[in-house]
Amino acid sequence: MKDDYKIAVIIDEEAGRHPAAGRHPAALRQDKAALKNAAEKTLELEKVKKGASLNILITGDKRIRQLNRQFLGLDAATDVISFGAAGKGRGRAGFIGEIAISAETAEFNARRFNTTAKKETLLYVIHGILHLLGYRDGSNKESRLMQERQEGILKTICTG
Repeated sequence: MKDDYKIAVIIDEEAGRHPAAGRHPAALRQDKAALKNAAEKTLELEKVKKGASLNILITGDKRIRQLNRQFLGLDAATDVISFGAAGKGRGRAGFIGEIAISAETAEFNARRFNTTAKKETLLYVIHGILHLLGYRDGSNKESRLMQERQEGILKTICTG
């Protein structure tokens, strides 16, 4: 599985200024490996063709708010934003898109939902990839289906 997908995980300066990212560099490398593994497993479980690639940016609320405002017209921080490439989908083997994740929001929501920031961030990776693959959460039905799928994938990742 390791070379089947091309996943780039970037932790930018905005995330680096957040206390969650201020840990020892080895911990950050471990987190990057866990995020990459979660992305690979999600693509595999969703039967995405081998060779697919995507980028994951871990940032802070300030940067994700800028991205949200610039690309979606929403002037607010958020947990995760997905930017799909043209012609995306399960059948595509090339670049499928980019995901931006707020480390600050992950920390906040982890406390709010009584979980860990790492698990919350893994959930955002899965959620972002599902959006890249065409899942939607606009209606209650779509949201419920997407939530069930991402929880199932997260359980597989955390127990497998």
